[in-house]
Amino acid sequence: SLAAQVTAQAQAVFRAMQRSGISYVSSIYTFGEFVGQAQRIRLPSETLELNNANCMDVSVVFAAAMENLGMHPVIVIVPGHAFVGVRLGPESPDVLYLDLTVLPRGSFRQAQARAQSWRKKFPQNQVLTVDIAAARALGIYPM
Repeated sequence: SLAAQVTAQAQAVFRAMQRSGISYVSSIYTFGEFVGQAQRIRLPSETLELNNANCMDVSVVFAAAMENLGMHPVIVIVPGHAFVGVRLGPESPDVLYLDLTVLPRGSFRQAQARAQSWRKKFPQNQVLTVDIAAARALGIYPM
């Protein structure tokens, strides 16, 4: 099935990121008066070169890889955290969510479980989901 193929691709990207040795670090870069609310987002190449990432950076790397494979990633932002997902088909409402802060030692299953716990933690009005394909359709691309 298509969902199984998307999941297999997501697992392959997860393993590649794991093998790269990329590790999670908690880092906040603030802008003006938004202390504690804003992070500087790195380009995927910068994150991979430095081999460490905050929650947004690692989510962006994964989303970029999935997009380059023709998948439809989303980035989910909740108060104080971000994680990633990938639609299980181009128009599918079903999304495989992963919290990649488990890298480098955590498993794919742990990444899924952690993302699900974040999803349950906040009401929908505190969750922002950025659909990358929808952003592209609106003409939003990396600088």
